[in-house]
Amino acid sequence: MDTSFGSWIKRRRKTLDITQQELAQRVGCSLSLIFKIESDVRRPSRQVAELLAEHLEIPPDQRALFLKVARQEKTVDHLEPAPSLSTPQPDSLSNLLQPNLPLPLTSLIGREHELRMVIRQVQDPACRLLTLTGPGGVGKTRLALEVAHQLRDRFDQGACFVSLVGTRASELIIPAIADALGFSFSGTIELKAQLFNFFKEKQILLVLDNLEHLLNGIELLDELLEYAPNVKLLTTSREQLNLRTEWVFEVQGLPVPPNIELDSVESNSAVALFLQRANQVNVNFTPTPEDLHAIARICQLVEGLPLGLELAATWVNTLSCREIAAEIERGLDFLASTKRDIPERHRSLHAVFEYSWNLLSLEEQVVLKNLSILQGGFQREAAEQVAAATLPLLSSLVSKSLIRRHEPGRYDQHELVRQYAAIRLREDPQDKMSARDRHAAYYLAFWGEHETQLKGARQREALRELTAEIDNLRAAWEWSITQSRFATLYPSLRAFLLLYDLRGWYAEGIERIESIIHALRGTRDQHHELLGLALSLQSWFYFRRGQLKQARERFDQGLMILRPLDDPVALADVLSLSGPLLTVLGETATALEHGREGLAAARTMGDVWRIAYALMMQGGNLVGSGRYDEAYASAQEALAHFRALSDTRLIAVTLNTLGFAAMQLSLYPEARGYLQESLSLITPMEDPWNMGTAYGNLGIVELAEGNPSEAQVLLQKSIPFFANLGMLGDMAFYLTYLGEAAAALGAIDEAEHYWLDAFHIGREMQAFPILMANLIRLAQLHTDRGDIARAYEWATVVFDHPASWQDSKDRAEKLRAQLRSKLSAQELESIQLMAHTNSLDDLIQETLAKF
Repeated sequence: MDTSFGSWIKRRRKTLDITQQELAQRVGCSLSLIFKIESDVRRPSRQVAELLAEHLEIPPDQRALFLKVARQEKTVDHLEPAPSLSTPQPDSLSNLLQPNLPLPLTSLIGREHELRMVIRQVQDPACRLLTLTGPGGVGKTRLALEVAHQLRDRFDQGACFVSLVGTRASELIIPAIADALGFSFSGTIELKAQLFNFFKEKQILLVLDNLEHLLNGIELLDELLEYAPNVKLLTTSREQLNLRTEWVFEVQGLPVPPNIELDSVESNSAVALFLQRANQVNVNFTPTPEDLHAIARICQLVEGLPLGLELAATWVNTLSCREIAAEIERGLDFLASTKRDIPERHRSLHAVFEYSWNLLSLEEQVVLKNLSILQGGFQREAAEQVAAATLPLLSSLVSKSLIRRHEPGRYDQHELVRQYAAIRLREDPQDKMSARDRHAAYYLAFWGEHETQLKGARQREALRELTAEIDNLRAAWEWSITQSRFATLYPSLRAFLLLYDLRGWYAEGIERIESIIHALRGTRDQHHELLGLALSLQSWFYFRRGQLKQARERFDQGLMILRPLDDPVALADVLSLSGPLLTVLGETATALEHGREGLAAARTMGDVWRIAYALMMQGGNLVGSGRYDEAYASAQEALAHFRALSDTRLIAVTLNTLGFAAMQLSLYPEARGYLQESLSLITPMEDPWNMGTAYGNLGIVELAEGNPSEAQVLLQKSIPFFANLGMLGDMAFYLTYLGEAAAALGAIDEAEHYWLDAFHIGREMQAFPILMANLIRLAQLHTDRGDIARAYEWATVVFDHPASWQDSKDRAEKLRAQLRSKLSAQELESIQLMAHTNSLDDLIQETLAKF
């Protein structure tokens, strides 16, 4: 049931599928006014209310009542309930958004005034970025989370919480936001551009938590707000971000009793928080008048900081409240006089940590120190392997509020607690090195163990688990390289490839592989297999980013190292991966040869997944060479294997290949079936590349069956996926067919525009098959315009060029056959000579000059 006029208007508008911008245009008012009305910040004037009634299709007999509610003469419950929203469409990116907004584990105490002020500020249209500042442990995160929960229904896409505690550099903010949203990257365009494009039309509240260590490069938040006008940011940081769009709200400690008055002390919010936490530790805890005096003193000593109060309250089972206050007070005096590198506002909080530390058993201290190695949360198994943390020890530390249990089997630490424990660990360099070694060994093994899961029915779950541990995985990777522990890296490389490929982290993948290559080339140790595989995997990441020259160089270097080793596993992986790269470069014969060799190596091992992968890749190679019968058979065999393995993503990829091959064989019903099944398995959020490919291939099927209008719709739906991802090669491929659809509809100038765009892309990428595919279509235009000689020359170049796809060669031969009778023998000889002597660069320049 709607509780306010603004929410009723919002639901009515969304039921009619009208955006705020559209409603503002119809009413003739500003977008800001619609936003304020729906946020209950403003009420409409009578004139605006009458226009709202008209454009929101309020029945005539209800308009008088609507105007009275709008002018606050009647309450909103007099209106008929706004209809429920329609079912989300499966292809809508907005409806597929999965914001992460965790439920608070504790109630919010003593923040009523701050909560009202922050909510009012966030709702102010002039405020796009609000930063909650204050010392660590003051409760910024908890306050921000409460604001998000209360305001999420005011935003079309709700609110999303992004924890940046374990994020080490500002360039990783973008992946962290994407992970919280469930957004997957893909393609060659930089990650920031992909995410910004996603946010462009979204209305969402983003909560970015713990930014103080990421201020170098924080300007990207200003860029995001400028690019996405309906996004609002609520951030937490120990210091201001100093951005031009930033508004600041300082969060202070809870009010503390200035004077110890027993008749009012329990109404104080700081005391109330201490008492609540003390009762969680001991349900029978009932403070005496003496305890209340001591609790008030504790609140003063920790300056009302919630974390300090919570840590102090954990000891009520061990010490009296007076003893707790006395211990903290002694620590404060000492720290104030000797620890000059600690900020003034943190000295009392540090005393709480020091006090808590001194009351831990030696075993608990060792575990807490070792747990500080873990980043961004950890599983119980990791705590046991890295820190020797048994379940009783974990439970003890949870009870002391030094670690937190979020869900069954998963824990984390408040960042300040982790930092304090890390300082303690650094006191013994040998202990720290041993802990880092255990951490790296565990997480690299964890990475490797997920390889099989990434290839089967648990693919989505494995992806979530690895993404949750990404900060630990990165730290383990870096430590193993700095310590030259290369042998520990090799078993995790293939899972590394699968994870980074699925998540679209190509740029980071290149950098992390480069760190291995650089380190290996600087050592005398022999790690040929690791170096060869690393070079080959880096080749794949370069290919996915469209950097074909670097991809080919790395592939050649890797294969040169791996061949003498005669390792069938490495050869099967590397040779199969090379197919798409070589095909795009026009080296289809080499691609087929490598594909056969990779498939043979996979069959030798009897590894079903690798056999299926090699068959799938070979199917793509065969399509490029025009051998559609063989491609169809290869893809069918691959599909059967992937179905048995339940590898959803590669089922979808193989269905796309199979659909294209079936179309080329004129098996149109089968082609449609394969492509529609591919679409049913994936979503735009999970795999935009597969979505674009399936739509594009369906468009080609419609084109082949003589339905250019339907083809145009599907191809136009396909191309934005690749444009947003920066996958220029795929975009050019489908632009070619979009040009054909336009030509079939008689829009010749539009067709020429599409073919020239694709020609430009092929030139930029040095992707010769794409160049040739569009050159032959432009040659046909020259024929229609009477330039027979030029058309024949270009057709000859396409027919003779080794990189041309078979389809392009067939078109070229057909066009030449049509034109021969229109040219003399002397003209034909001259044209043939020019086609064979002019350089391709000259031809490209000439082609561009002709249009």
